Amino acid sequence: MAMQMADWISILIAHLIRCPSTIETAVDRVTPEDIQQVHGFTTSLLWTFSRDYFRQYKRVIPRTSLEAELVQYNTGTWLLEISSADVCDFIDWAYSIPTDDFNHEEAIGHIRRLLEQTRVQNKIQAAAIEGNVKMEELASTINNGMEEARIGCVEVINPLLNATTMMGGTPPDPIGGAEVNYFNMLCQGGLRRGEIAVLLGPSGGFKTTMALDICCAMANSQEYSMYLTYEQAFHDGDLPIRILARMGDIDKNRVETVTFNQLNTDEQKRVTDAQNRSHYIQLLDRSTSIDRVGDISDFVKQQERKGCKPRLLVIDQLLPWLDKWDDVTPDNVRLIGREVINTLKQEVASKHGIAVIVLHQLSAALAGGSATRVPHHTDSQECKSICNWADFGIAMGNLNHDAEVMWIAASKTRRGVETKLLIKPEGGKCHLRLCDDYELSTDGKFVQKGGAANRITPATSGPKRGSNQPLLTKGDL
Repeated sequence: MAMQMADWISILIAHLIRCPSTIETAVDRVTPEDIQQVHGFTTSLLWTFSRDYFRQYKRVIPRTSLEAELVQYNTGTWLLEISSADVCDFIDWAYSIPTDDFNHEEAIGHIRRLLEQTRVQNKIQAAAIEGNVKMEELASTINNGMEEARIGCVEVINPLLNATTMMGGTPPDPIGGAEVNYFNMLCQGGLRRGEIAVLLGPSGGFKTTMALDICCAMANSQEYSMYLTYEQAFHDGDLPIRILARMGDIDKNRVETVTFNQLNTDEQKRVTDAQNRSHYIQLLDRSTSIDRVGDISDFVKQQERKGCKPRLLVIDQLLPWLDKWDDVTPDNVRLIGREVINTLKQEVASKHGIAVIVLHQLSAALAGGSATRVPHHTDSQECKSICNWADFGIAMGNLNHDAEVMWIAASKTRRGVETKLLIKPEGGKCHLRLCDDYELSTDGKFVQKGGAANRITPATSGPKRGSNQPLLTKGDL
C-alpha cells in the first residue's frame, strides 16, 4: 500500500479529491477511462465521484460524501470487496495530507503524463489493429496523440456565440469604495479582476502611501488584499504605524508618540476597530526573500484555499524584487521587467481573477522638474517598456509644497484616454484625497478654483512690497 501511495497516479488522485485548482483544470479533460487504463477500475471510480461532485457543487467532495458514494456503489456487488481495505487506507491517506502541501503544478504534470500514456497508447493500438501501418504514419499517429494530450490543447471558439448574455457583464469594479475614489477615477471606473496597473513615481513620491491607502480602504469595506513588500521591511519599518494611522484616522506622529492609554475614548475605539479589520490586509514581508512569479501565484492559492482570496495584489516594488534575481543585470532589467509584467498578468491576475498593482520607482533624472507638469508613463523608455503589458500606467508627479497638491495621471489606459487628477496627500494620516477645488493659474501656480482667472500675475502686480513706487501712476489713469 505504501508503494501505491507513493506512485504518481496516487498523488494525482489525492489532488483530484482534495485540491480545487487541480479538479478545475482536469474536470473537462480527464475521463475515468484515462485513469482506468493506467491504474485500474477502483481509482477511476474515485475520480468519477470527485468529478461529478465538483461539477454539481463547485467544491471538492467531503470525505463523508465520498465514502457514502462508495458504500452505495458497492452494495450488492463484489467489485470492491477484494480491495475495500486498500481503498479505505487510500482515502484515509488522501484526507490526512495537509492541503498546504499540495503542489498544483506538480499535479498538472501528472495529468499531462496520464493523458500522454492513455491517448498515445490508444492511437498506437488503433494503428496496430488496422495493420500494415508505415513508420511515417505511426509517427504521425503518435504526434497526434501527444497533441490531444496537451493540457493547453487549442479550442476553437465562436467569439460572439453568447453575445447577448456577455453584454454589460464586465463593468469596472470599484476598489475600496468612496475612500479612494481618486484611484477608481484613474482606472476609468475601477480596476477589473484580471487587470494590472503599474504605479510610477519618484522616491518618496507617495507610491507606497497610495498602495496602503487602497488596501486600508478595501479592509474598511471588508475586501481582502495581499501586500508584498520587497523594499520596506515590515518588522523594522514604519508600515504598521502607517496602516494604523490610515485605518484609525489618527495622525502618524500621534501614533508614534503616545501610548494606547493616552488616547481619548474615540481614538481608542478607532484603533480597536482597525485591529478587527486589519486581517483583510495580508502583508507578506519579502524584503529579504527571492520570489518568482510562480511563488506569488502559490501565495494567492494558499489564501484562496483558506477562504480569503485577495481581490487585489500589490507588489512594492518592481526593481528591488527583480534585483534579487541572479539573472537580472542593468542591461536586461528593462526587458525582464516587461516580461514579468506580462507573466504576472497571465499567471496571477488572469489565472486567479484578481487585480494587481506593481510599484516602480522613477530614476532621479525623471523625478525632478516642475510640479505643475503632468507626468506621463512614456517619460522614459524604461517606464514605457514596463507598462507595455499593463492595462494602466499611472504616473505620479512631484508635490507642490505651496499648495500641497500633486498631479497624478493614468496615461496608459484600457480605453486609450488619459485621465489626470490633482490629489492632496494627507501625510499625517497616510491618506490621499481628490483635490478638485484647485486649478492651475496662467502664471503656473496652483490656486483655489475660481481664483486663477482673477489672479494678478507678477508682471502686472504693481509695485513690489516695501518700495516707494506709487500704487497708481498717471499712465494707469
